[in-house]
Amino acid sequence: MADEGQVAKLERHLSLLREEYVKLQNKMIDIEQKYSVAIASSGQVNENTFVSRLLKTVAELYDKDLYSDITVSFDGQKVKAHKFVLAARSDHWCSRDLNEVNELELTDISRDVGLTLMKWVYTDKATFPKDESFLIQLVKAANKYKLKDLRHRCEKMLMSSVNVSNCIKFYQTAEDIGAKELQKYCAEIISSHWHDLKTEDFIHISAPLLYEMFKSKSSHPLHLAIRHHREDVLFLFLIEFNSQLAQKVNEIDPTTGELPLQIALAEKLESIAKTLVGNGCDVNKPDMEGDCLLHKAIMNGDEFAATFLIKNGANVNAANHTQHITPLHLAASYRHWSPSMGTSNSKAAQMTSAEGMARITALLLKNGANTDARDNEGRTPLHRAIEADNESVLNALLQKNSLNLELRDNQGRVPLWLALSYDNNFDPMDEDSLAANLVSHGACPDSINATTGDSLLHMAASSGREKAGLFLASRSTQLDYMNKAGETPLHLACRNGMVTLVTELLNSGANPNTQTTITEETQMKASERATARGRAKLEARKKAIELFKQKQKEKAMERAKEIEMKKTKKDIKTKNAAPKQVSMATAPTVAVKANPFEEDLGVSNPFDEDQRGFSFGSDEGNPFLADIKAAESASSGANPFYAETKDSETKQEEHEESFEEDGLTIREDDLPEPSEYDISKLIQEQRLYEDPFANVIITDCHGRTPLHVAVAHKHENVVNCFINFQDSLGRGGRLLVVPDFNLTDSEEQTALEFALWTGQYQVAERLLEAGADIDIQTSNGMTLLHKATERLDIGAALFLLDHGADINVRTKDNMSVLQLAIHCRLQPVVEALCSRQTDLNTCDENGNCPLWFALKSGQIDVASTLVAHGCDPDAWNMGPNGCTQSLLHRAISEGDEKAACFLIRSNCDLNSPRRPGPGGDGGVEAWDGLSPLHLACAAGLDNIVQCLVEHKANVNSKDSEGRAPIHIAINTNHPIVTRLLLSHPELDMTAKDRSGKTPFAVALNTRNHEAAAAILARELGAAEQFDSKGRNFLHSAILSNDVDTVLFLIGVSADVNSRIQDSTHRTPLHLAVTVGSEIIVRHLLLAGARVNDVDKHRQTALHMAAASKHASIISALLREGINHDAVDEKGNNALHVAVQYGHVECVRILLTESSINAEAINTSRGQNPLHVLAQYAKENAVAIFELFCQSMPEYPINSLDADGNTALFLAYVNGAARLCRELLRAGGSLATVNKHGVSIFNAEVPTKKLLYSLLDLLDAEPPWSDGTNCHECSVKFTVKTRKHHCRHCGRLLCSKCSDKQIPIVKYELPKPVRVCDVCFEMLTSGVR
Repeated sequence: MADEGQVAKLERHLSLLREEYVKLQNKMIDIEQKYSVAIASSGQVNENTFVSRLLKTVAELYDKDLYSDITVSFDGQKVKAHKFVLAARSDHWCSRDLNEVNELELTDISRDVGLTLMKWVYTDKATFPKDESFLIQLVKAANKYKLKDLRHRCEKMLMSSVNVSNCIKFYQTAEDIGAKELQKYCAEIISSHWHDLKTEDFIHISAPLLYEMFKSKSSHPLHLAIRHHREDVLFLFLIEFNSQLAQKVNEIDPTTGELPLQIALAEKLESIAKTLVGNGCDVNKPDMEGDCLLHKAIMNGDEFAATFLIKNGANVNAANHTQHITPLHLAASYRHWSPSMGTSNSKAAQMTSAEGMARITALLLKNGANTDARDNEGRTPLHRAIEADNESVLNALLQKNSLNLELRDNQGRVPLWLALSYDNNFDPMDEDSLAANLVSHGACPDSINATTGDSLLHMAASSGREKAGLFLASRSTQLDYMNKAGETPLHLACRNGMVTLVTELLNSGANPNTQTTITEETQMKASERATARGRAKLEARKKAIELFKQKQKEKAMERAKEIEMKKTKKDIKTKNAAPKQVSMATAPTVAVKANPFEEDLGVSNPFDEDQRGFSFGSDEGNPFLADIKAAESASSGANPFYAETKDSETKQEEHEESFEEDGLTIREDDLPEPSEYDISKLIQEQRLYEDPFANVIITDCHGRTPLHVAVAHKHENVVNCFINFQDSLGRGGRLLVVPDFNLTDSEEQTALEFALWTGQYQVAERLLEAGADIDIQTSNGMTLLHKATERLDIGAALFLLDHGADINVRTKDNMSVLQLAIHCRLQPVVEALCSRQTDLNTCDENGNCPLWFALKSGQIDVASTLVAHGCDPDAWNMGPNGCTQSLLHRAISEGDEKAACFLIRSNCDLNSPRRPGPGGDGGVEAWDGLSPLHLACAAGLDNIVQCLVEHKANVNSKDSEGRAPIHIAINTNHPIVTRLLLSHPELDMTAKDRSGKTPFAVALNTRNHEAAAAILARELGAAEQFDSKGRNFLHSAILSNDVDTVLFLIGVSADVNSRIQDSTHRTPLHLAVTVGSEIIVRHLLLAGARVNDVDKHRQTALHMAAASKHASIISALLREGINHDAVDEKGNNALHVAVQYGHVECVRILLTESSINAEAINTSRGQNPLHVLAQYAKENAVAIFELFCQSMPEYPINSLDADGNTALFLAYVNGAARLCRELLRAGGSLATVNKHGVSIFNAEVPTKKLLYSLLDLLDAEPPWSDGTNCHECSVKFTVKTRKHHCRHCGRLLCSKCSDKQIPIVKYELPKPVRVCDVCFEMLTSGVR
């Protein structure tokens, strides 16, 4: 009712709008008239104009006799008219000229239309009613008499009445009356609202017009014609496309995807459908997906269309492209409409009923439909009928004798399985059920899926359909059939916990002990597990090798660190530091103080709290201790005090040198390779290998019984079925197979094991009561107790112990449960085993006892438990190289301080060394005599040392080399261990080893000055010793350039002027200068060393420094006031020595920092330093000579030595060309002859080239030499033999030897002058 009221309201609004539209049209007409009059008069229109009066007059002449000259008649009505008015409106009133007629008859015009027409002719105005038919007649009349303005006005009026519901009618009218504008307007509305138009709207339109309209609106007018039920338009289409009918009638409208025949059938237009079929329409035409019309008709539940198509030859076995569905498939899947389908009620009303689809099915079967056709999912119509619960179609199919009941779909399902699985309310005892009906028609209850090997009973059990399983079990004859997974239905029923089905299967004769067989999958999984285990073993082996090499590397690195310390002390030089200016009055002394080692340890003496030991003097007032600390990192070289021990240590030093050459790099190739025994031992001891599947339940293996499956999936009720089944009888009283509770799968797992690992202890207890073996062993000897321990399952292990599991059984690897429990760190299990009197001391094949297992893994609480229950803390067993050792030896050797301290506190043997093996074997270890304290000191294990000392271990025990623990502690440079031993009141400080070394000697030899100071605090005379070469500790330290030891000995007031007791009689200062250690020299001087002491050859430290090229030491000695002019036994002072060895810097310091006599003549050859410089002519001779020239400009260059040689002559005969040139430039004379009559000119030299070069170097006439003999021929000068000189070289010559003359241009001597033969040859040859 509300909708009808709304419609009425809208209609009223539309009427008002139309009236308003008419008013606006009239108003517009008035405006147009006024405008026309204005245009016509070309001026302003008013009442007094001619045009206005003319129009008014014409309007008043309407139907008046005044001036009337013609009568117009229509429909019995006559109107007085005027020819000029009519002629002004139109020329088409009649076929004749108006001037020739007196009466005009307007035919086919009603009275009202005629009056309105004539009124408009005279007044240009008219009243138009709302009647649409009136306006149409008026338009026809206006169109007939060519009254364009009237027609246009009427069309406008009609347009206001056009709407969607009448636009088709007006379009037809406009076509009939020729109203083009109205037709165009209607066409626009039709185009805009084409989809809103209904079939009823096209009823009254003519077929040709409608056909043209359809063609204008669509490229498929045939489809429109059929959709709007216009068979007449269809005929027009057939006529037009007669030659193309086969193609046209089978075209698909792309917008809707429909065929013409499909539309006709959907509209149930049988006549049109037959016409189409009769004109070549293909009833089997498929669409893009391959669905033909019959498919669509059945899918839509259109019985009419399906029946029509089947009767007209449609292919009843046609299958679509995508799903390969036939019409019979669709009919079988058909479901009548229900609210759950989601379709509208209007569509449901058009769908046929189930009975109607049964009729279609019967028709399909009658026409040869294939009942065994399969879709793309492999389903037959029978499958689909069961899935759709289409009983009527199902019954129709079952009536076909050719129906195959065993066909499977792609999922391997037969129709019987679908019947069992799709009915949730299935009753296995109902004989009228669909499943029973299928079995009665021949369906096999034991049907096997060839792909999976599953029977229907397998499928029921695996999918959890217990009712289906019960139905099949009561009818099956193959209860123990195995599928391709190697499982029986009983396995699957146990997996899903189907108690009722398991009971039924057992009572029906199923074998409870059937084990799953090996399959490709289980074989692959087993291979994967084997690969994983092999990979884990390889990884464990790799780790063991790495661990072995790491241990070897650590040992090598320990040795390398010692070597590195020695190398560092040899290579790093102490930086020069200014000596401290302190007087000898502040020299350090040894004072009685508290023991510094006790202070460093932060504890008092654990042996005698009342006694206080001796210590080295305090830092205050000691000028050397700061230098000792500063030089510790820069010290170098070991103290070679004991020279006789070097031969015995040759191999060791060679090994050290090899490390030094390698830069302390431990090469992998140098490390020993582990043996297989070492590898397996490390794997076992370190527990490097763990079965990757040890802590999981392996279910993807073969050999599992149904009981395994039930326990693994925690179905206790199913397990109870097997336990309770032992005493049962089968149906008919027959004996059945009794379950075996000890069967193992391929991984050697029992059902009891599954129960324990999954925490089902009640089930485990019931299995034990039923006969399960608690001590069953695997192939490698593992019991359930071993496995529980290895899995770290304390609950399972304690359960087994509480139920009497054997605690002493061993695996094939000789591993007891106790050892395994310790390995796995299971303290409660260890406690339980100990309380049950298990064997605590039995070792495994590697000699590892349970106590060692516990200690090695850091389980002190477990070790305490073992000891508390009587475990032997010594446990002597095989050691390295076949010796016998205790656990304490082993712990110390492996550096395990916690284990060692535990054993010590457990009252183990503290003093016994390792012993030979049973056959007297054992290598070095069996005879080295090293007690645990020796071993701990050697390894630097201070905690073990302290624990041993506290528990009264013998601190003075000696090994086979006579060494006490203190010797080893100092030698290995372990300060904390050394302090611990030195603080012991019973320690023997004077003990000597076989080489005669006391602890103090070892301390100095290893530069352990802290230990040496502590020893001196208790033994004041320890430092006063000389070796076989007459050297004391200070001498040896200086020769080794051991700065920190030197400083230490100086600090303890060692004699800094003591001489070596050999032929050299050198002092420490001489030695320090020789080795070139400035820091030692400075500290010796600071400590009071006599600077002017001489050695056997009367050389002072200054001589030695000059010979050794130690310029800084020369400077230091000069500042200390050394006698710089002191000469040795050959009369050489330090300058003679410095120039002899060519040390420029030493010469520079001697010349600039002292007033040394540079012209001193030695006693051996009467030479001054310049003669020595030219005599030895070192590489730096020129630089040294330049220093002479700079420091002593007046130095006598031409002075003669004892043989009359000048420095220039000595340099010349020694081939020192550069020095010769410098001497010549400085004024050296070429014209000298020594006592043997030899000069530069006649000296025997390989070549005269140097002589010529020196002569060429002369740039001024040299002084003339004098003498008694000719320098060339040695003739003696007399009154007759006069003296002459070579004007070029200045030599004294006779006239015979200087008879040549030549100008000397470089001397500015243009006239020929007298020259010797050598100079003449040089000047004439051009040698420069």
